[in-house]
Amino acid sequence: MAEGGRERIMPRILDNRRGAVLLTFGLLLLVLLGFTALGVEVGRWYLVRSELSKGVDAAALAGARNISNPNVLVGTLVKELGKENFPIGYEGTPSGGEGAVSFDSQVIDNKKVGVTGNVSIFALLTSLFGVEQVATSGSAVAERNDVEIMFDLDRSWSMNGTPMVDLKKAAKGFLEFFKETEDQDKLGLVSFATGVRVDYRLSTNFYAGMAQKIDALSAEPLAKRQFTNAEDSIARCGDAAAGGFTDQGGIPGDKRVKQFLIFFTDGNPNAFRGKFTYQGRDYDAVAYVFDGNSQICAPDGNLSDPITGDSIGVPALPTGDGKVQAASSCLVANTKWHVFLDYPVPGYSNPDACNIPLNSLRQVWFPNVARQMAINQAQALKNRYITIFIIGLGGVDKNFLGQIASGPEYEYYAPTSDDLEAIFKKIAKVIKLRLVA
Repeated sequence: MAEGGRERIMPRILDNRRGAVLLTFGLLLLVLLGFTALGVEVGRWYLVRSELSKGVDAAALAGARNISNPNVLVGTLVKELGKENFPIGYEGTPSGGEGAVSFDSQVIDNKKVGVTGNVSIFALLTSLFGVEQVATSGSAVAERNDVEIMFDLDRSWSMNGTPMVDLKKAAKGFLEFFKETEDQDKLGLVSFATGVRVDYRLSTNFYAGMAQKIDALSAEPLAKRQFTNAEDSIARCGDAAAGGFTDQGGIPGDKRVKQFLIFFTDGNPNAFRGKFTYQGRDYDAVAYVFDGNSQICAPDGNLSDPITGDSIGVPALPTGDGKVQAASSCLVANTKWHVFLDYPVPGYSNPDACNIPLNSLRQVWFPNVARQMAINQAQALKNRYITIFIIGLGGVDKNFLGQIASGPEYEYYAPTSDDLEAIFKKIAKVIKLRLVA
Protein backbone atom coordinates (compact mmCIF):
# COMPACT_ATOMS: atom_id res chain seq x y z
CA MET A 1 0.00 0.00 0.00
CA ALA A 2 2.73 2.39 1.04
CA GLU A 3 4.68 1.75 -2.09
CA GLY A 4 1.59 2.02 -4.22
CA GLY A 5 0.77 5.28 -2.57
CA ARG A 6 4.18 6.71 -3.38
CA GLU A 7 3.76 5.76 -6.98
CA ARG A 8 0.49 7.59 -7.22
CA ILE A 9 1.78 10.77 -5.45
CA MET A 10 4.98 11.27 -7.56
CA PRO A 11 3.25 11.83 -10.94
CA ARG A 12 1.01 14.50 -9.37
CA ILE A 13 4.06 16.36 -8.04
CA LEU A 14 5.68 16.20 -11.46
CA ASP A 15 2.48 17.43 -13.07
CA ASN A 16 2.32 20.37 -10.59
CA ARG A 17 5.91 21.38 -11.38
CA ARG A 18 5.21 21.42 -15.08
CA GLY A 19 2.17 23.61 -14.51
CA ALA A 20 4.13 25.99 -12.32
CA VAL A 21 6.85 26.39 -14.96
CA LEU A 22 4.28 27.04 -17.67
CA LEU A 23 2.51 29.53 -15.47
CA THR A 24 5.76 31.28 -14.59
CA PHE A 25 6.85 31.34 -18.22
CA GLY A 26 3.53 32.77 -19.27
CA LEU A 27 3.77 35.52 -16.67
CA LEU A 28 7.36 36.33 -17.62
CA LEU A 29 6.45 36.39 -21.29
CA LEU A 30 3.62 38.80 -20.57
CA VAL A 31 5.93 41.03 -18.56
CA LEU A 32 8.58 40.84 -21.28
CA LEU A 33 6.09 41.73 -23.98
CA GLY A 34 4.83 44.55 -21.81
CA PHE A 35 8.30 45.98 -21.33
CA THR A 36 9.00 45.61 -25.05
CA ALA A 37 5.80 47.40 -25.94
CA LEU A 38 6.52 50.07 -23.33
CA GLY A 39 10.03 50.52 -24.71
CA VAL A 40 8.70 50.92 -28.22
CA GLU A 41 6.07 53.39 -27.06
CA VAL A 42 8.45 55.43 -24.89
CA GLY A 43 10.96 55.44 -27.76
CA ARG A 44 8.29 56.87 -30.01
CA TRP A 45 7.48 59.51 -27.42
CA TYR A 46 11.13 60.56 -27.28
CA LEU A 47 11.33 60.64 -31.09
CA VAL A 48 8.29 62.89 -31.31
CA ARG A 49 9.61 65.16 -28.59
CA SER A 50 13.02 65.35 -30.28
CA GLU A 51 11.51 66.23 -33.66
CA LEU A 52 9.25 68.81 -32.03
CA SER A 53 12.28 70.40 -30.35
CA LYS A 54 14.03 70.69 -33.71
CA GLY A 55 11.03 72.47 -35.14
CA VAL A 56 10.87 74.82 -32.16
CA ASP A 57 14.60 75.63 -32.40
CA ALA A 58 14.42 76.33 -36.13
CA ALA A 59 11.37 78.56 -35.68
CA ALA A 60 13.00 80.53 -32.85
CA LEU A 61 16.18 81.13 -34.85
CA ALA A 62 14.24 82.24 -37.92
CA GLY A 63 12.06 84.52 -35.79
CA ALA A 64 15.06 86.18 -34.14
CA ARG A 65 16.74 86.70 -37.50
CA ASN A 66 13.68 88.52 -38.79
CA ILE A 67 12.72 90.66 -35.80
CA SER A 68 13.43 93.83 -37.78
CA ASN A 69 12.55 92.53 -41.23
CA PRO A 70 9.89 94.91 -42.58
CA ASN A 71 8.64 92.27 -45.00
CA VAL A 72 8.03 89.50 -42.45
CA LEU A 73 5.47 88.93 -39.68
CA VAL A 74 7.45 87.09 -37.02
CA GLY A 75 4.47 85.23 -35.53
CA THR A 76 3.37 83.95 -38.93
CA LEU A 77 6.92 82.97 -39.86
CA VAL A 78 7.36 81.01 -36.62
CA LYS A 79 4.17 79.00 -37.17
CA GLU A 80 4.96 78.28 -40.81
CA LEU A 81 8.55 77.23 -40.21
CA GLY A 82 7.63 75.17 -37.16
CA LYS A 83 5.09 73.20 -39.18
CA GLU A 84 7.56 72.77 -42.05
CA ASN A 85 9.85 70.93 -39.64
CA PHE A 86 7.02 69.16 -37.77
CA PRO A 87 3.92 69.01 -39.99
CA ILE A 88 0.48 68.09 -38.70
CA GLY A 89 0.16 64.32 -38.39
CA TYR A 90 3.92 63.81 -38.33
CA GLU A 91 5.12 60.56 -36.70
CA GLY A 92 1.55 59.41 -36.11
CA THR A 93 0.44 62.46 -34.09
CA PRO A 94 -3.14 63.76 -34.50
CA SER A 95 -3.85 65.05 -38.01
CA GLY A 96 -6.24 67.66 -36.73
CA GLY A 97 -8.38 68.80 -33.86
CA GLU A 98 -7.40 68.27 -30.23
CA GLY A 99 -3.75 67.36 -29.77
CA ALA A 100 -2.58 68.42 -33.23
CA VAL A 101 0.77 70.25 -33.29
CA SER A 102 0.75 74.00 -32.67
CA PHE A 103 3.42 76.69 -32.34
CA ASP A 104 3.21 79.97 -30.44
CA SER A 105 5.76 82.78 -30.25
CA GLN A 106 6.56 85.84 -28.20
CA VAL A 107 8.92 88.73 -29.00
CA ILE A 108 10.82 89.79 -25.87
CA ASP A 109 12.40 93.26 -25.58
CA ASN A 110 12.44 93.52 -29.39
CA LYS A 111 15.55 91.34 -29.28
CA LYS A 112 14.55 87.79 -28.38
CA VAL A 113 11.98 85.39 -29.79
CA GLY A 114 10.54 82.68 -27.58
CA VAL A 115 8.75 79.75 -29.22
CA THR A 116 6.67 76.96 -27.68
CA GLY A 117 5.48 73.89 -29.55
CA ASN A 118 2.77 71.52 -28.29
CA VAL A 119 1.58 68.16 -29.62
CA SER A 120 -0.09 65.01 -28.33
CA ILE A 121 0.97 61.43 -29.01
CA PHE A 122 -1.51 58.56 -29.40
CA ALA A 123 -1.03 56.11 -26.52
CA LEU A 124 -1.21 52.31 -26.79
CA LEU A 125 -0.56 50.89 -23.34
CA THR A 126 -1.98 53.83 -21.41
CA SER A 127 -5.19 53.56 -23.43
CA LEU A 128 -5.88 50.43 -21.33
CA PHE A 129 -6.31 52.85 -18.45
CA GLY A 130 -8.44 55.37 -20.35
CA VAL A 131 -5.60 57.68 -21.45
CA GLU A 132 -5.85 58.01 -25.22
CA GLN A 133 -3.19 60.74 -25.78
CA VAL A 134 -0.03 61.85 -24.02
CA ALA A 135 0.88 65.54 -24.39
CA THR A 136 4.44 66.76 -24.92
CA SER A 137 5.95 70.16 -25.59
CA GLY A 138 9.20 71.94 -26.43
CA SER A 139 10.41 75.51 -26.05
CA ALA A 140 13.35 77.64 -27.18
CA VAL A 141 14.52 81.25 -27.02
CA ALA A 142 16.77 82.76 -29.70
CA GLU A 143 18.43 86.12 -29.13
CA ARG A 144 19.38 88.63 -31.79
CA ASN A 145 22.78 90.21 -31.12
CA ASP A 146 23.45 93.93 -31.51
CA VAL A 147 25.33 95.11 -34.58
CA GLU A 148 27.45 97.99 -35.90
CA ILE A 149 27.35 98.67 -39.65
CA MET A 150 29.31 101.28 -41.57
CA PHE A 151 28.45 102.26 -45.14
CA ASP A 152 31.50 103.33 -47.20
CA LEU A 153 30.09 104.71 -50.46
CA ASP A 154 31.79 106.03 -53.59
CA ARG A 155 30.58 109.45 -54.77
CA SER A 156 33.20 110.16 -57.44
CA TRP A 157 32.08 111.82 -60.69
CA SER A 158 31.43 108.50 -62.45
CA MET A 159 28.49 107.98 -60.05
CA ASN A 160 26.69 111.00 -61.47
CA GLY A 161 23.09 110.58 -62.62
CA THR A 162 21.24 107.25 -62.54
CA PRO A 163 23.98 105.33 -60.66
CA MET A 164 23.77 107.72 -57.70
CA VAL A 165 19.96 107.67 -57.73
CA ASP A 166 19.96 103.87 -57.67
CA LEU A 167 22.67 103.73 -54.98
CA LYS A 168 20.69 106.00 -52.66
CA LYS A 169 17.53 103.97 -53.15
CA ALA A 170 19.39 100.74 -52.40
CA ALA A 171 21.10 102.13 -49.30
CA LYS A 172 17.81 103.41 -47.87
CA GLY A 173 16.20 100.05 -48.56
CA PHE A 174 18.95 98.46 -46.49
CA LEU A 175 18.11 100.78 -43.57
CA GLU A 176 14.55 99.45 -43.48
CA PHE A 177 15.81 96.06 -42.33
CA PHE A 178 17.24 97.61 -39.15
CA LYS A 179 14.67 100.35 -38.49
CA GLU A 180 12.85 98.39 -35.77
CA THR A 181 16.07 97.84 -33.80
CA GLU A 182 17.64 101.28 -34.22
CA ASP A 183 17.52 101.80 -30.45
CA GLN A 184 20.01 98.92 -30.10
CA ASP A 185 21.95 98.73 -33.37
CA LYS A 186 24.39 101.34 -34.66
CA LEU A 187 24.84 102.49 -38.26
CA GLY A 188 27.12 105.10 -39.80
CA LEU A 189 27.97 106.55 -43.21
CA VAL A 190 31.27 107.50 -44.86
CA SER A 191 31.45 108.71 -48.48
CA PHE A 192 34.47 109.33 -50.65
CA ALA A 193 35.85 110.85 -53.82
CA THR A 194 39.22 112.64 -53.58
CA GLY A 195 38.23 113.84 -50.13
CA VAL A 196 36.53 111.62 -47.56
CA ARG A 197 33.58 112.67 -45.39
CA VAL A 198 32.05 111.08 -42.33
CA ASP A 199 28.50 111.99 -43.28
CA TYR A 200 26.87 110.24 -40.32
CA ARG A 201 28.74 109.12 -37.24
CA LEU A 202 28.10 105.59 -36.03
CA SER A 203 25.17 105.78 -33.60
CA THR A 204 21.85 104.32 -32.49
CA ASN A 205 18.51 105.90 -33.49
CA PHE A 206 20.01 106.43 -36.90
CA TYR A 207 17.12 105.89 -39.25
CA ALA A 208 15.80 109.40 -39.95
CA GLY A 209 19.16 111.18 -39.80
CA MET A 210 21.01 108.67 -41.89
CA ALA A 211 18.25 108.51 -44.50
CA GLN A 212 18.57 112.28 -44.84
CA LYS A 213 22.33 112.06 -45.32
CA ILE A 214 21.92 109.35 -47.95
CA ASP A 215 19.40 111.54 -49.80
CA ALA A 216 21.90 114.40 -49.72
CA LEU A 217 24.68 112.38 -51.38
CA SER A 218 25.75 113.57 -54.82
CA ALA A 219 28.60 112.76 -57.14
CA GLU A 220 31.49 115.20 -57.05
CA PRO A 221 31.15 117.76 -59.87
CA LEU A 222 33.42 117.20 -62.83
CA ALA A 223 34.97 120.62 -62.23
CA LYS A 224 36.16 119.50 -58.78
CA ARG A 225 38.72 116.86 -57.89
CA GLN A 226 36.60 113.74 -58.07
CA PHE A 227 38.96 110.79 -57.76
CA THR A 228 38.79 107.52 -55.76
CA ASN A 229 40.42 107.65 -52.34
CA ALA A 230 39.53 104.16 -51.11
CA GLU A 231 42.28 103.74 -48.53
CA ASP A 232 41.38 106.80 -46.48
CA SER A 233 37.66 106.03 -46.56
CA ILE A 234 38.29 102.54 -45.14
CA ALA A 235 40.60 104.04 -42.50
CA ARG A 236 37.91 106.53 -41.43
CA CYS A 237 35.39 103.70 -41.01
CA GLY A 238 37.76 102.09 -38.51
CA ASP A 239 38.44 105.27 -36.54
CA ALA A 240 36.16 105.48 -33.49
CA ALA A 241 37.22 109.08 -32.81
CA ALA A 242 36.15 110.08 -36.32
CA GLY A 243 32.75 108.39 -35.96
CA GLY A 244 33.64 104.91 -37.17
CA PHE A 245 33.52 101.47 -35.58
CA THR A 246 33.80 101.08 -31.81
CA ASP A 247 37.22 99.82 -30.73
CA GLN A 248 36.56 96.41 -29.15
CA GLY A 249 40.18 95.56 -28.38
CA GLY A 250 40.43 93.63 -25.13
CA ILE A 251 36.76 92.59 -25.18
CA PRO A 252 36.28 88.79 -25.20
CA GLY A 253 35.04 87.40 -28.50
CA ASP A 254 31.67 86.26 -27.15
CA LYS A 255 31.03 89.75 -25.73
CA ARG A 256 31.82 91.73 -28.87
CA VAL A 257 29.18 93.50 -30.91
CA LYS A 258 29.23 92.17 -34.47
CA GLN A 259 30.66 94.73 -36.89
CA PHE A 260 30.19 94.91 -40.67
CA LEU A 261 31.60 97.27 -43.31
CA ILE A 262 29.77 97.65 -46.64
CA PHE A 263 32.24 99.08 -49.14
CA PHE A 264 30.79 100.24 -52.46
CA THR A 265 32.67 101.57 -55.48
CA ASP A 266 32.37 101.85 -59.24
CA GLY A 267 36.05 102.64 -59.82
CA ASN A 268 39.61 101.71 -58.99
CA PRO A 269 41.80 103.48 -56.40
CA ASN A 270 43.77 106.42 -57.80
CA ALA A 271 44.24 108.59 -54.71
CA PHE A 272 45.64 108.26 -51.18
CA ARG A 273 46.14 110.34 -48.07
CA GLY A 274 49.51 110.94 -46.51
CA LYS A 275 51.96 113.31 -44.88
CA PHE A 276 53.82 115.76 -47.12
CA THR A 277 56.42 118.41 -46.23
CA TYR A 278 56.86 121.58 -48.26
CA GLN A 279 59.15 124.48 -47.39
CA GLY A 280 59.75 122.93 -43.98
CA ARG A 281 56.05 122.68 -43.11
CA ASP A 282 54.06 119.42 -42.78
CA TYR A 283 50.71 118.89 -44.52
CA ASP A 284 48.04 116.21 -44.20
CA ALA A 285 46.91 115.92 -47.80
CA VAL A 286 45.78 113.73 -50.69
CA ALA A 287 47.73 112.95 -53.85
CA TYR A 288 46.02 111.52 -56.90
CA VAL A 289 46.57 110.61 -60.53
CA PHE A 290 44.07 110.21 -63.33
CA ASP A 291 44.56 107.37 -65.79
CA GLY A 292 45.72 108.71 -69.13
CA ASN A 293 46.80 112.07 -67.67
CA SER A 294 50.42 113.08 -67.84
CA GLN A 295 50.49 114.95 -64.54
CA ILE A 296 50.22 114.09 -60.83
CA CYS A 297 47.38 116.07 -59.20
CA ALA A 298 46.18 117.56 -62.50
CA PRO A 299 45.22 120.17 -63.54
CA ASP A 300 47.16 122.50 -61.23
CA GLY A 301 49.60 119.98 -59.74
CA ASN A 302 48.58 120.78 -56.15
CA LEU A 303 47.79 118.38 -53.31
CA SER A 304 44.20 118.19 -52.04
CA ASP A 305 42.42 118.65 -48.74
CA PRO A 306 41.60 115.21 -47.25
CA ILE A 307 38.00 116.19 -46.45
CA THR A 308 36.84 118.61 -49.16
CA GLY A 309 39.14 117.41 -51.92
CA ASP A 310 39.92 121.02 -52.82
CA SER A 311 43.42 122.22 -53.66
CA ILE A 312 45.55 123.26 -50.68
CA GLY A 313 47.98 125.21 -52.87
CA VAL A 314 50.94 122.95 -52.11
CA PRO A 315 52.67 121.46 -55.18
CA ALA A 316 52.96 117.69 -55.32
CA LEU A 317 56.17 117.84 -57.37
CA PRO A 318 59.10 118.00 -57.63
CA THR A 319 60.00 115.49 -54.93
CA GLY A 320 62.81 116.04 -52.45
CA ASP A 321 63.55 116.61 -48.76
CA GLY A 322 60.80 119.23 -48.26
CA LYS A 323 63.14 121.73 -46.62
CA VAL A 324 63.06 125.45 -47.26
CA GLN A 325 64.71 126.11 -50.58
CA ALA A 326 67.82 127.74 -49.12
CA ALA A 327 68.53 124.66 -46.97
CA SER A 328 67.45 121.96 -49.42
CA SER A 329 69.95 119.71 -51.13
CA CYS A 330 67.68 119.81 -54.15
CA LEU A 331 68.46 123.55 -54.64
CA VAL A 332 64.80 124.20 -55.56
CA ALA A 333 61.48 124.27 -53.72
CA ASN A 334 60.30 120.67 -53.40
CA THR A 335 57.87 118.38 -51.58
CA LYS A 336 58.79 115.39 -49.46
CA TRP A 337 56.49 112.41 -49.80
CA HIS A 338 56.70 110.56 -46.49
CA VAL A 339 54.97 107.60 -48.09
CA PHE A 340 58.27 106.78 -49.83
CA LEU A 341 59.53 105.47 -46.49
CA ASP A 342 57.01 102.62 -46.58
CA TYR A 343 56.57 102.32 -50.35
CA PRO A 344 59.88 103.16 -52.08
CA VAL A 345 59.85 104.07 -55.75
CA PRO A 346 61.79 101.40 -57.70
CA GLY A 347 65.30 102.66 -58.34
CA TYR A 348 65.10 105.32 -55.60
CA SER A 349 66.09 103.96 -52.19
CA ASN A 350 66.43 107.46 -50.72
CA PRO A 351 62.98 108.78 -49.64
CA ASP A 352 64.35 112.35 -50.02
CA ALA A 353 65.39 111.80 -53.63
CA CYS A 354 65.11 114.96 -55.68
CA ASN A 355 63.08 115.14 -58.89
CA ILE A 356 61.86 111.54 -59.15
CA PRO A 357 60.66 111.36 -62.76
CA LEU A 358 56.93 111.69 -63.32
CA ASN A 359 56.72 108.44 -65.25
CA SER A 360 58.40 106.52 -62.40
CA LEU A 361 55.50 107.61 -60.19
CA ARG A 362 52.37 107.55 -62.28
CA GLN A 363 52.73 104.55 -64.61
CA VAL A 364 53.27 101.76 -62.06
CA TRP A 365 54.09 103.01 -58.59
CA PHE A 366 51.11 105.27 -57.95
CA PRO A 367 48.21 102.90 -58.84
CA ASN A 368 49.93 100.00 -57.09
CA VAL A 369 50.43 102.00 -53.90
CA ALA A 370 46.86 103.38 -53.92
CA ARG A 371 45.55 99.81 -54.12
CA GLN A 372 47.96 98.37 -51.58
CA MET A 373 47.22 101.08 -49.02
CA ALA A 374 43.50 100.32 -49.33
CA ILE A 375 44.16 96.58 -48.97
CA ASN A 376 46.29 97.23 -45.87
CA GLN A 377 43.58 99.40 -44.29
CA ALA A 378 41.01 96.67 -44.96
CA GLN A 379 43.27 94.04 -43.42
CA ALA A 380 43.62 96.17 -40.29
CA LEU A 381 39.82 96.08 -39.92
CA LYS A 382 39.66 92.35 -40.55
CA ASN A 383 42.29 91.86 -37.87
CA ARG A 384 39.77 93.49 -35.52
CA TYR A 385 37.14 90.87 -36.53
CA ILE A 386 35.23 93.37 -38.68
CA THR A 387 33.53 91.64 -41.62
CA ILE A 388 33.85 93.47 -44.95
CA PHE A 389 31.30 93.15 -47.75
CA ILE A 390 32.20 94.72 -51.10
CA ILE A 391 29.87 95.81 -53.87
CA GLY A 392 31.48 96.61 -57.19
CA LEU A 393 29.56 98.40 -59.94
CA GLY A 394 30.52 98.04 -63.60
CA GLY A 395 34.11 97.50 -64.70
CA VAL A 396 35.82 97.39 -61.32
CA ASP A 397 39.05 95.56 -60.53
CA LYS A 398 37.70 92.32 -59.05
CA ASN A 399 41.16 91.17 -58.00
CA PHE A 400 41.56 94.33 -55.90
CA LEU A 401 38.08 94.15 -54.39
CA GLY A 402 38.54 90.46 -53.63
CA GLN A 403 41.46 91.44 -51.39
CA ILE A 404 39.31 94.03 -49.62
CA ALA A 405 36.47 91.59 -48.89
CA SER A 406 36.48 89.13 -46.00
CA GLY A 407 36.21 86.26 -48.47
CA PRO A 408 34.61 85.26 -51.79
CA GLU A 409 31.19 84.90 -50.16
CA TYR A 410 31.36 88.60 -49.26
CA GLU A 411 31.91 89.81 -52.83
CA TYR A 412 28.99 91.19 -54.86
CA TYR A 413 29.17 92.65 -58.35
CA ALA A 414 26.50 94.68 -60.11
CA PRO A 415 26.71 94.87 -63.91
CA THR A 416 24.40 97.91 -63.79
CA SER A 417 23.05 100.16 -61.06
CA ASP A 418 19.63 98.50 -61.49
CA ASP A 419 21.10 95.53 -59.62
CA LEU A 420 22.12 97.51 -56.52
CA GLU A 421 18.82 97.39 -54.64
CA ALA A 422 18.63 93.59 -54.76
CA ILE A 423 22.27 93.26 -53.67
CA PHE A 424 21.89 95.62 -50.71
CA LYS A 425 18.79 93.73 -49.56
CA LYS A 426 20.57 90.41 -49.89
CA ILE A 427 23.47 91.64 -47.76
CA ALA A 428 21.04 92.94 -45.14
CA LYS A 429 19.49 89.46 -44.92
CA VAL A 430 22.92 87.80 -44.72
CA ILE A 431 23.92 90.10 -41.86
CA LYS A 432 20.70 89.36 -40.00
CA LEU A 433 21.37 85.62 -40.32
CA ARG A 434 24.65 86.17 -38.46
CA LEU A 435 23.09 88.06 -35.58
CA VAL A 436 21.37 85.18 -33.83
CA ALA A 437 22.77 83.31 -30.83
